[in-house]
Amino acid sequence: MKIKLIIPIIIFIIILVGCQSQKPKDLTGEILMENPNINFQGPNGQRYGLIIYTPKNNNYQYLTANMSMRYPSFSENKEKILGMLKNGSIAECDIKTKKITIIFNKKINSEVRFYSIKYTPEINSIRYIPKTDCISFLLHPYLYIYNRKTQETESLVTTEEYCWSNDGKTLFYSNDGKIYRYEMDTKRSILYIKNASGPILSENNEYFARTKISYKRPIKYNPPTIVRELKTGKEWHLTLPVEVLDYQFSPDNKYLMYSERTANNFYRELNLMVWDFKNNKKFKLFGNISMYSAFRGFDWK
Repeated sequence: MKIKLIIPIIIFIIILVGCQSQKPKDLTGEILMENPNINFQGPNGQRYGLIIYTPKNNNYQYLTANMSMRYPSFSENKEKILGMLKNGSIAECDIKTKKITIIFNKKINSEVRFYSIKYTPEINSIRYIPKTDCISFLLHPYLYIYNRKTQETESLVTTEEYCWSNDGKTLFYSNDGKIYRYEMDTKRSILYIKNASGPILSENNEYFARTKISYKRPIKYNPPTIVRELKTGKEWHLTLPVEVLDYQFSPDNKYLMYSERTANNFYRELNLMVWDFKNNKKFKLFGNISMYSAFRGFDWK
């Protein structure tokens, strides 16, 4: 009798695991990132540049095949892409024409000391500011805003991670284990969440994701990623035995895409995953992601 009961249970578990390994059929929008691995090749065999990946039909489009752009992000209408070229300039690529235009190549004096070694940090986390003619980027330790009309550059706050509301009026940023809310009209920062980093807002601004920071001993190296529904305060926790490097909401606000280190190859192999946080189901989009692609970010619109 026991054996008869165990066999159906095993079959059910196998089916359940198999279902969760298949990506959902209702994934919307396009994912923008640097070429994630050598399995994605351009029309002439290129293995560099940007791709626009459509998860619904598993198609991808190659862009800037001869010129890699780091930290890429879509414009609001998805007609252009913002990113950084290898020479450190911030550029914009027109998706239809493939034309690349330099929009910021000014030198900002920034120097970091690591023990006795001094080095110049790299611009990163480049983004359009919604509903404005401005862009934002990080150059340690500051978040900068560049006005494309006036060509003026302003340092705003000290941070390493940030996100904008969909109207461009509110900034969320992390600093020293805390997340702050900054209102552009009042120019004031207000403490938002303690013991947290990595703020991300959903497209409709109804969900907020963060990484929990714990200072209790022993310190956890794989802290949970938490999604909160702002209206109700309800939360969903993503706890994994491996490290989550970056995450981004889907354009329909139903999923959270994230890159994770794999346990079998800690230093090189990464997976790009999708989390259905309301049903706590995880799906793999593809594996063997380049470390550079994961650390240089991605966008999903």
